[in-house]
This record gives sequence, C-alpha cells and structure tokens, in this order.
Amino acid sequence: MLIDSPLFKFINRGIYHDYNKKLCYKFIAEVKWYGNKYYCKSKKCSGGKAKVKGYETIINDPKWADYSRRCLRCKNVETPTAHTPLHGSNSITAFFEMVYIITEMQKERKVRINNEAISKILTKHENRISKSTIEKYRYQIQNYLIDWEQEYKDLPKIYGIEKFLLGGEKTKRWIYLLSQFTQPRQIFAKIYSRDDYISFQNFLPKTFINKSEKIILYDWGEVYPTLKNKKSKLKFSNELLEYRNLLFDIRDSIIKWLKEINLSNEERVNGHINECIYVLYQDYFSPIQLLTLIIRNDLQKVGNEDATRK
Repeated sequence: MLIDSPLFKFINRGIYHDYNKKLCYKFIAEVKWYGNKYYCKSKKCSGGKAKVKGYETIINDPKWADYSRRCLRCKNVETPTAHTPLHGSNSITAFFEMVYIITEMQKERKVRINNEAISKILTKHENRISKSTIEKYRYQIQNYLIDWEQEYKDLPKIYGIEKFLLGGEKTKRWIYLLSQFTQPRQIFAKIYSRDDYISFQNFLPKTFINKSEKIILYDWGEVYPTLKNKKSKLKFSNELLEYRNLLFDIRDSIIKWLKEINLSNEERVNGHINECIYVLYQDYFSPIQLLTLIIRNDLQKVGNEDATRK
C-alpha cells in the first residue's frame, strides 16, 4: 500500500496535535478504501448489493469528518471511521499518538510508560483525554500487538513452559509462560487465578503449538503425568534445563512490567503482558503498519447498516 510521502512522515513522526485531525482522517480513508474498495452500503442502494461506487469526498463540512464520502446516487454519507475499530473514538489524534508511544517510545526506553505519563505527553500536544479513555485506547491497541497466526513449517520447534506466582493473598495470580527455544522466537503468556490442570488445558490451545512439537515443562509437579496421559499426542519432556534461564529472563521482565498493574482484571492484565512481550522481545510494527492493521481489522465484518456520523 502506497501512502503519499508527507502523510507517511506525519504518521511516523509521533506528534499528533488536534489541529492535524484532518491528516488522521485522510490516512484512515486511504487505508479503508485503498484499491477503489468504496461502494455505498445504504439500503437505498440495495444495501451494498448494487456496488454503487460513484462518490464525492467531503472536506471542511462541520457535519461530517473530513474525507467522508457521499454517494452520488442516494447521497448517503460514510465516514472514514465507520465500520472500523476507530469508529466512535472521541479523539482520533490521541489514538494515533498512543500507537506511536506504545510502538516507538516504549521500544526506545525499554520500560513501560504508565497512563499518567501518557496523559502528560498527550496534554503537551493538545490531546486532552480522560485517563479512562487512555486505558480504553491502550487496551484496544494491545490486542493487535502479537500475531499468533504466523507459521514456520520448515523449522523445528521446541517450547519451554514455566509458571510463576504474582500478587498477595487477596490478589494471588499465576502467570503461565511459553517461549520457543528455536528461531524465530515466539512467546506467549497468560494470567490465571488458579494453578491446576484446567487452567493449563485452557492455556495450551491458545498458543501456537501443534501436535508434532516438543514441549518442555519445568516444575509442574502432579500436573506433569496428567498432561502426558491426557495429551498423549503431544511430546512433553522435562529436559534441556540449560534453556530455562531464557524463561527466567522473560518472567522477570513481565513481573517488572506489571508492577503498578491491578491484577484483579485478568483481561486487562493479559493486554499488558502482550504489550511487554511485544516491546521487549518481538519484532514490532512501525506506527503506520500497526494503524493500518487496526483500521482494516473490522472491514470484513461490515454489514448492510447505514453509515453513521462520527
């Protein structure tokens, strides 16, 4: 996908003042309708079945977001954010800047930037949003950071699985951690309130393991023989102890990353774990690549409903 040079530099620059909102909408429109993919989805145009493609671009109209498109046949307007995960976002520029902070600034600093610090950065650049909105945007972005669908069929795969305890008596939680020992290195971790076979059974299918790979377990006690019995098609082992330090390194990083995080909301904690793995250990997207992924995510789910205003 080709984005014009000034727009590319803007997206990757990391400064998104509110008065640059027009450029944000231009980027979203170019990604969303790239390759002449626009057609009117209103019921007046048979709910999109007629594939009416004629449109005019709306600029500087207070009723609509810039770069919205108006159907020349029925006059229905579709905004750039309609049918994308950004629809309903009350500050597009703040969302764009948070993508930059998470993908670039944290990568450079090798530490987690907390929401209060993010708020100060956004305010400095005239993006004043509430802390709850920052948390909401951060969670949205976290869900796109790790790609578990990659396949490397020609390479041998050996995984190690470790578990460790976090929190006090009232917020005791277990982190299950899996890391690939062979390249390319894939990492996965998830939080659980209980340490038992059921939790492990829930953890295993959510990873990228298939039936032919070797899985090395460390200190799983009574769970180990149960796993070997019930998951007989998987190749479990307790060897290769020399690789265990790799898991300890990831474990220590996750513990440090979650230091200020409330462990009671497991869904949000899993988002922060993904962010930690992405920033410290995985290949990462540029801001423009991640934004493109986020915008395109829901387009295949578009129904026949009329586009609504931003």
